[in-house]
Amino acid sequence: MATHQPPNASQASVRLYKRIAFTFIGLTLVLLGVVLAATLSRATITIVPKPVTVRAEVKVTVDTKTKTAETVPGMVVAESVSGQSSASPAGTGAVVKGKATGTVLLVNKRATAQALVATTRLMSKDGVLFRLKKGVNIPANGELKDVEVYADQEGSAGEIGPSTFTIPGLSADLQKIVYAFSEKPMTGGVSNVSTVAQTDIDKAVSDLKDQLVAKATNELAAQTAGRGFTGSAVFVNEDARSVSAKAGDTVGSFDVLLKLTVTGVYYDKDKLQNLGSAALRANVPGEMELGSNDVNTAEVTVQNASTATGTATLDAVFSGQAVVTSASPILDRSRLVGLDANMIKAYFKSQDSIADATVSFSPFWVNQAPAANHITINIK
Repeated sequence: MATHQPPNASQASVRLYKRIAFTFIGLTLVLLGVVLAATLSRATITIVPKPVTVRAEVKVTVDTKTKTAETVPGMVVAESVSGQSSASPAGTGAVVKGKATGTVLLVNKRATAQALVATTRLMSKDGVLFRLKKGVNIPANGELKDVEVYADQEGSAGEIGPSTFTIPGLSADLQKIVYAFSEKPMTGGVSNVSTVAQTDIDKAVSDLKDQLVAKATNELAAQTAGRGFTGSAVFVNEDARSVSAKAGDTVGSFDVLLKLTVTGVYYDKDKLQNLGSAALRANVPGEMELGSNDVNTAEVTVQNASTATGTATLDAVFSGQAVVTSASPILDRSRLVGLDANMIKAYFKSQDSIADATVSFSPFWVNQAPAANHITINIK
């Protein structure tokens, strides 16, 4: 009959030591995994900033003498200009017949003066009859320029080109030495008339004003040439205006007369732009920086100007684009710890200064943002 013998003390000790060893190895592997996971875990976030428009208004004094931080070197000059233009109503009108008009040069080769009464007939070489608008007296062996004539009949027949004219009321011999000729076409035999709208008048005035201001500006620029002033702005004062028609009139055309005083302010553009850039930076929110600005496109207007004192006040409005910086509190990485990709995207898209955000984790098993020092934020 077999007998069972209990294990001795040395065998029990070996088994105990094995269990302790395996337990220690297991805990070590777990701890190593945790350490590796913490060490390898990464989150990379790329954000697209949303630019915010920043504006700054700068008021400066232009002066040739005073030199202060708020004074820009420059000069003030003025030019008076006037002009006249004709315009036609834009609306659809009706065709109206009239008597063509124009001017002629009257020639007298007689040794004595030749008088011609108003309505004296002038016959073109093609047989179209015109009449003198006023009586004239042509000096002996002389000429009269720009004598007004009008067609005897209404319609397009009177719209002739340059021509020579005989005077049927004179004898055949006198017709050879007293005659007329024209250098320009006769016009007005047929015209289109339309109702004048206020917009027609406004446009005609605006167009003429633009032409006169451009003319004056060129003259002012010539006066200031060589002074080294790279910036300029003008102030326009309308001294007189005359329009030959009013809204509601039915005409073929109307005339506009303007008289303007154009004051030019010429100044150191670089200094004004430096002041504008500084003002823009001062208006940028603390968590942002000035990303771009174009001080060349500043809106500069003249508030007042005096040629007597040589000074002017300019109002310049500058604009630029501010963008978020890496130092912004909304990019504090500690706010993102433990958040998953969707939560991170939602957080950034809720910010006014962020347009979009993309998130990636590594290694593949990571699905939440790790410790702050393992989060990288890139600004695109």
